[in-house]
Amino acid sequence: MFEVTDPVSSNAQGQATVLLNKRIRKTLTPGAAVEYLNPYSEMRMTSDTWSMTRRPVVANGSYSFREAF
Repeated sequence: MFEVTDPVSSNAQGQATVLLNKRIRKTLTPGAAVEYLNPYSEMRMTSDTWSMTRRPVVANGSYSFREAF
C-alpha cells in the first residue's frame, strides 16, 4: 500500500498518473488488479488528543489517524 501525495491526473484514454509516497507494504505488479470494493487498513491515532461533542441523538468527533506500520 502507498500513500497518494497529490491529486491524480488522467488523459482521454483513461491512463492515470498517481504520485506516491514511499512503499508501505509490498511492490505492486504493473497491470495487477486493485481492490476498491472492500478495502481496509489498520490505523493508529497520530496523537493522544481528540475531541468529541455530544448532544441528544447527535455526536460529533474529530480524530486523526495514520496507517499502523
